[in-house]
Parts: sequence; C-alpha cells; structure tokens
Amino acid sequence: LKAKYENILKLIGETDWSDMPASPIDYVKGKVETAGFSIGEFTGRADGIDYTGKTPRYYRRSAEERSKAQTVRTEAAFNDGSLDAAIGNESAASGLSLHAGEKFADQRPRVDITWQAHRNVTTHVQLKYRVNRTGQTSKPEYRHFVPSLPAYVRPAAVLESKLRDLNANTTADQSGLLKSGGAD
Repeated sequence: LKAKYENILKLIGETDWSDMPASPIDYVKGKVETAGFSIGEFTGRADGIDYTGKTPRYYRRSAEERSKAQTVRTEAAFNDGSLDAAIGNESAASGLSLHAGEKFADQRPRVDITWQAHRNVTTHVQLKYRVNRTGQTSKPEYRHFVPSLPAYVRPAAVLESKLRDLNANTTADQSGLLKSGGAD
C-alpha cells in the first residue's frame, strides 16, 4: 500500500499541469468572450484571472464589481439580452430571476449548465430555479457535466438520489431534477 502511495505521489510530481486553468470560472468566461459572446458574473469573488490574452493575467475585482448594485445591473442586462450568458456560484442561489420571463425583453429559452453541483441539495435546487420560475415563456434546459471518474460519479449519484427523494416528498413524483434515468 505504501508503494502505491509513493507511486501516486511520483505521478503527481511528474505531471505537466501547465494546461490546467487555475480559475475554471475565469477560463470559461474567457472562452465565451473569445468566441464573441458576452457574459456576466454572479459570484462575489474578489480575485480573477483574465484568460483572453496570450498570457493569463491576475486581476483584483473592485468592490463595485462585487456589489449588490452590480448584481442588479448584471441581472437586468441578462434579462434584456445585453448579455448572452451568466456564470455563477453559490452567490447566485437566491434573489435572481434569470428565466425567460414574459416581462423580460430577452425571451430566448434558458440553458442551465452545471459544471460542479453544489453539495447541499437545497442550494443546488435553488440554483436550478433561477432559470425556471413562474411567468416564463419557455421551460429551461438543464445540462449537468459529470466526468466519468469515481470522485465525480459517486457525488452525482448521491445528489440525484437526494433530488429524487426531495421531489417525491413535494410532488409524489420520484423522477429527480437530473432525470438521467438513475445513477448508481
């Protein structure tokens, strides 16, 4: 067992990590912007990395960029179509309406993409319902990306089970929000 542990440490030490982004949120933002789309942020983060140039550049987000007023402006811009996309973390779990609302200028159907599900099922559901609310003109599409590695598959299966249980408790329907047909 110790030999396996030592071998794992050796493999980690020999691995080239240079292509792995230090900030996945900023990396995704950079790719979206480079592709010609606009993107807003609901994270409350103080630091970031700009990946749009030749060399990644660290930057500090101002208090204004992280303020409630900026959140309101970003939400309005997303809903009026000025922003094509929005990225968020736990900070986006409450107080936002990002659905294709009948009163919003941007009626495009919403697509919610989850790269890493929140470990708390309640927070996860709150995040999902930012794009699925009363008064919407179309239902959102949900996409959950889960690498086929045990460290990711197991938590996803647990989440799906919790979502099924939560849905069954509130609607008597056992199909979960992920609706993958089941994960073991």
